[in-house]
Amino acid sequence: MFGTKQSSEDSAPAASPVDSRHFELFEETPLFIAVLTYLGYAVLIIVGHIRDFMRNWNIEKVPMAAEPIKEVT
Repeated sequence: MFGTKQSSEDSAPAASPVDSRHFELFEETPLFIAVLTYLGYAVLIIVGHIRDFMRNWNIEKVPMAAEPIKEVT
């Protein structure tokens, strides 16, 4: 399983010396952080859809993704 180191008897021989010394252990992501991340993505998607809707119905004044370059006179 993840986060457990196998003994040399249970595992196959390593392909290189680097593989035998390489061991990573990650802590579990808290549920609160995972939910906030998904909510953040949902908010961004909803805002994008609202902007697309506003562009299609000519509600948004600048229908481009970026402001146009203004000429200096």
